[in-house]
Amino acid sequence: MDDFLAKPLDLEQMVAMLRPFIPQGPLAADAAPAGSERTGSPPGSDTPAGFPAIAGIDTARAALLLGHDRAYFLQMLGLFVEEFRELPQQLRADLGRNDPEAAARRVHNLKGNAGNLGAMDLMRVAQILESAIREGAPDLPAQIDRLGAQLAALLEAGAPWLSEAPPADAGTPVPPLDPEQLARLRKALENHDLGALNLYTELKSTLAAVYDATTMQALSHAMRHLRFEDALRLLRHGGD
Repeated sequence: MDDFLAKPLDLEQMVAMLRPFIPQGPLAADAAPAGSERTGSPPGSDTPAGFPAIAGIDTARAALLLGHDRAYFLQMLGLFVEEFRELPQQLRADLGRNDPEAAARRVHNLKGNAGNLGAMDLMRVAQILESAIREGAPDLPAQIDRLGAQLAALLEAGAPWLSEAPPADAGTPVPPLDPEQLARLRKALENHDLGALNLYTELKSTLAAVYDATTMQALSHAMRHLRFEDALRLLRHGGD
């Protein structure tokens, strides 16, 4: 190992770190010189166009990390809410059965996901709590309460943006599954392309008309957790 970056990854830091290891070539002249000043607004100073302003989230940073893909940001926010809404209760249960390692893993997972969303304050609180759990600190209940309060505030602030899409009309007929779209989804899954998430969202209602409820539940779980190989296997065999 020659170097490392801590999560959440910052694309500009990654470029600066990798530059010394990349042989100079024709593209080097187009690269900004090392140490050049970063242009534009600092993270958090402005909300990028089209991105929601959510208390507790540095949306400028999130936009940079996610390529200014608003739909993907909202999808990640929805997955974050679904995965971590019960976290404080889960942590207390882990510690109650004397399993601090499980609790530390949960908080570590929260820390990385919060950073990717731009929830930097929550990420820092999670980092402190993770260290406290691993060290067996005596004030863990108070620290979990602190994390829980901050997490609840973030989930409340983000909730309105997760209900943007109007509910589907139950009387609207579901269009037949387009083989070409299904092939695109399978190809994206094979390539571990995160665009598969958007493709799956677009096709979910039509997939549900082809695959049984158990398969759809497993498929949604695989997509939520980026288990693309599992999702691909389900798409290939679940409709047989």
